[in-house]
Amino acid sequence: MGKNKAKLITWCVIITAVAIIYVIFNARSNDNTAAVSDTDTAHSHSETAEHTTTTTTHHHGADTVYTDGTYRATSRYSTPGGSESIEVTISLKDNVVTTSSVQQTPNDREAAEYQAEFKQNYKPLVEGKKISDINLSRVSGSSLTSRGFNDAVENIKSQAHHHDS
Repeated sequence: MGKNKAKLITWCVIITAVAIIYVIFNARSNDNTAAVSDTDTAHSHSETAEHTTTTTTHHHGADTVYTDGTYRATSRYSTPGGSESIEVTISLKDNVVTTSSVQQTPNDREAAEYQAEFKQNYKPLVEGKKISDINLSRVSGSSLTSRGFNDAVENIKSQAHHHDS
């Protein structure tokens, strides 16, 4: 019975160690995304993505390396008035957003107001910033549009992420 107990304890230790390593690895790979805290209940997901141009790649130490170019992604997000979408286009140079644009087609008047406010005021929070640092919470009172934008940016990060051979 003592040998079986020792084997059981050994397996428990191994499984626990693997679980801890897994959690640490996932925490490190997700540390670029911060939680958005407000009272809205919404869930967004990426729908389509398109990379339009690619140029050279630059390395920046331990930072994630993104390939220079112009990228586009569309994200859908839920609002009290229904489903909305936002198309985000971002140009990258040396991991920094050089230009950005958003295209939206609101489904109702309230969504149109929030989207217009977001569009007028988001650029200073994005352009000239490292793409890895971008995570908007509320822009001019619009948290749901910000969430859709963040989701599209995450899709763009995936497209632009450079993998060394």
